[in-house]
Amino acid sequence: MDKGLLRRSLLEELSCDGYDVSEINRSLKKLLKPQRLYEEDGRIYTIERRKLERSRRLGEGLRKLKILVEEICSGKIEVLVNEKWRAVIPN
Repeated sequence: MDKGLLRRSLLEELSCDGYDVSEINRSLKKLLKPQRLYEEDGRIYTIERRKLERSRRLGEGLRKLKILVEEICSGKIEVLVNEKWRAVIPN
């Protein structure tokens, strides 16, 4: 799992490289506001991490189905679901 970047470490490292701390904070604010990045517990993450966590939470209550495509015909697809049920999907 992505551990993010400690804000404190980022500020220290960039200030050692000669960047002004107020400029760094202003830049971070510009990235956090439109949600290109997000901050949680003093760590900075990319927004993709949050999207991945949300999709995992949404998927927890879902069941997985095994779908085998048996035949593709004009106007329909015939499938076998969980090796038990047959279904026809219009296309």
